[in-house]
Amino acid sequence: MTGGQDNLMTRFTHALNSPIHNRCAELTVLIDRCSSKDLQNIFPTLMESIFGTSGGLSWGLRNITPTSHPQDFITLHHFLGPLGPVFRLIYKLLTDTQVKYEYSVTHLPQKVRVYLENSKIPPFYSDLLNVDPQTRNVHSLSLNVFDCYMFHFAYHLTNPWQQRMRSAWSVWNTVYYVLSCDYILHFLPTDPNVVVLPQLVHFTGKNPTIIPLQSVTSRPQTTPKLFRTHVLQQSAADISALHQPMQQHPRGEIWRSETVVQVFIDTWLYNDQLSTVETAFNPQSKVNELPTGEYIRIIRVFVKQLHAFSASGRNDTTHLGELKKIVQPMLQGPIYAFLRHLVYRWPLDGSFRLVLELWLSFIQPWRYLAGSQIKMQDAEIDDPHAPNTKFVDQHYLGFIADNLLAYTVIFQQLLPRFSRIDIASPKNALMLFRVCKVFGQPDLVPMIRDIESCIENLNHSPTHSYHSAWSSTLPPLSPTACWSTNTTTTSLNVSSSEYHSTPNTPKPSSAHSSFDQSTFQTPRINVLNNKWAAIVRHRIYEWEGPEFCYKPMFTRNAAPEVYQLLKQIHLAEHVATEIVQKRVEDAKSQYGNLFAAFFKSLFAQDDATADEFSLEDRKKAPVYLSMSKQYLMDIFKLDTATLEQTQTPLHTTFDETASFHDESLPRNVDFSPASAKVRAKHLKYQGDPDLHPIRSNESAFLVRVLYHLAQKINESYSVQFRNTYYRNDFIGKVCKQILCPPTLTFTYDKSVPGYSPRVQKMLPPRLSLRHCASHSFLAYLLIGFLFVRYLGYGTVSFAVIGFLAWCVYVLLRAVFHYRHTNGNLYNDHFNDSF
Repeated sequence: MTGGQDNLMTRFTHALNSPIHNRCAELTVLIDRCSSKDLQNIFPTLMESIFGTSGGLSWGLRNITPTSHPQDFITLHHFLGPLGPVFRLIYKLLTDTQVKYEYSVTHLPQKVRVYLENSKIPPFYSDLLNVDPQTRNVHSLSLNVFDCYMFHFAYHLTNPWQQRMRSAWSVWNTVYYVLSCDYILHFLPTDPNVVVLPQLVHFTGKNPTIIPLQSVTSRPQTTPKLFRTHVLQQSAADISALHQPMQQHPRGEIWRSETVVQVFIDTWLYNDQLSTVETAFNPQSKVNELPTGEYIRIIRVFVKQLHAFSASGRNDTTHLGELKKIVQPMLQGPIYAFLRHLVYRWPLDGSFRLVLELWLSFIQPWRYLAGSQIKMQDAEIDDPHAPNTKFVDQHYLGFIADNLLAYTVIFQQLLPRFSRIDIASPKNALMLFRVCKVFGQPDLVPMIRDIESCIENLNHSPTHSYHSAWSSTLPPLSPTACWSTNTTTTSLNVSSSEYHSTPNTPKPSSAHSSFDQSTFQTPRINVLNNKWAAIVRHRIYEWEGPEFCYKPMFTRNAAPEVYQLLKQIHLAEHVATEIVQKRVEDAKSQYGNLFAAFFKSLFAQDDATADEFSLEDRKKAPVYLSMSKQYLMDIFKLDTATLEQTQTPLHTTFDETASFHDESLPRNVDFSPASAKVRAKHLKYQGDPDLHPIRSNESAFLVRVLYHLAQKINESYSVQFRNTYYRNDFIGKVCKQILCPPTLTFTYDKSVPGYSPRVQKMLPPRLSLRHCASHSFLAYLLIGFLFVRYLGYGTVSFAVIGFLAWCVYVLLRAVFHYRHTNGNLYNDHFNDSF
């Protein structure tokens, strides 16, 4: 027996040290042939090898993509799939209900550990805790095989040790991402007729402790007087359910789905890397890093599937339907805190689109119904001309009331971001358009307005001083007197009747300052008002704490921040239009001198293509901004006359809206239209030119190949290039026409959490071949080749002729540049003609 065990461990160790394809094949054979007793011993080692939970090397699930390692991707996807060999191992071990594995609570988020240690034990963990008999502290969880795998899998996404081994932040289509989507879709089915496969008839999961029959029947048959009859009947029904056969127990059908929901929410959303505000911008902290793009995308798929899973519960009469009714309440608190931290800490760049779409997915559950394609993007979300006519069903009024803070507070938190970025950029204009379009849906803002009108605290009562010991873990909001705040302050002189008016903010009109309460007079409506008010007050206390002072956004006239944003949109719309006009004029001017344009496009980099965005993207920006402005006017019920009043002062400075901005920003920045237009014309990419994002007029394959080729040449001859480039003779002038000049580049170091310092670097003289990857160069090359072939010459002749033409071009440029710098004998504009 010992020899057989040693042989098994030898084969198992050999399989773990093999390449991934052979590793999975050998492990599959062991899983299918070994007994359950042998598999129990190798399962913990297999989990540690796959996920590296304790800090060791893992299988690299977050680095393997279909493009980088296609064969390994397919192999791992099959091996770890919901019906693959690993889950065959799991279900084989589940036949023995006594098989348990310990999972250290140090791998759980801090907030979950606090719940377990403070006797606030969620029902899911009630029968899983291992308590130290001496210290009375929870030191581990006792898990079955399925739960153990899910805890290891979920922790792999947030494990700080594994995040340090990530290849790149932008890599997201990994094995881990695909497996996460598969698990979410497989164990949370939205079709009531679909069951989770395989169906388990031999194990029911984590059942409540079965009470012996003797302890129930031996008690005197007396009827307590403090309980109603139906309560006793329900208790008797629960006891009888405990004694049903194991294969008939209700939890036997839902416990795997329950585990997936609970484990993913607790591990992914209670993230310690985002939960501490004080260390958010601490450069010394190595743990508090931003989630990756893969992380945010997985959370978004999870949120959308939970919405669809919950929506399918309306017509679901199975036992799984009971779980579908509670998944949204389980999600909403953790996701709200998760989003608040992300919005607070995310840098001001285009990657914020991931966070924005996650938030918009959460607050629009009506978009994700049962049977919808969760992993597919909607085609119309980026189309400014798509009609916004989908009404929000009244069924979701309860969800909106339950998550009112997710609509209003995060919207308030977003506005300062748009005031600090260039919204004339197509990426930023699209993000603003997405937010405005979502809130511009018919009936959404009226529903929010109805709920806000039900809150009793409409007079901006001060924060409660007797809760001064409360310490909120959520990020602070902008200290403005017009919107909600979660910080105790006595400096805000808030009026109970209306917001403070600024010189550029119109007075509230009578049509909008008083909300119509005529529809809230019947007794039934008053009951609903009390219901919504109680729900909102409970959520405020639970999520934000007693120091939070909520102020409605939509029941009163628009705050000055809205008018300031409208001013910025109006300015950015003109800037974006001018950029488009300039690009169009530059494109037309290229045809003025065909001879110069030919040589410039053939041998040099086109200045017009230095823009990060194509002309088509630039043309969309003014449309996005125009539609955003219209949506905002409709949301806050502003008319054109009111908007014109806000646009009359054309030289508004930053100091006039300082309370709306970050105090760390400079106060002498001029945001007048004239200065903004001047700055917009000089915006350009300042990084390494060879690392500029691939343009639409370039071949992606050739850009990458030529970049690596040029890098090899520069590494081999960097010293010769530098010495020759700085020579003052004719050879140095020729070298200057071939090599790129020294260039000062600027980049942002995003390895520092929260803050990205600007770093400069001087590039030496170097060879660049990127212009050879442009479509125009390739087109001219093809035309020349066809012309030479038409004249009867071969490929070698074409190459020689092309090389000689390039040499003549370089020598002519060097001659005229050399004579010009030494004697100024020739026309200054001759060089420009090339």
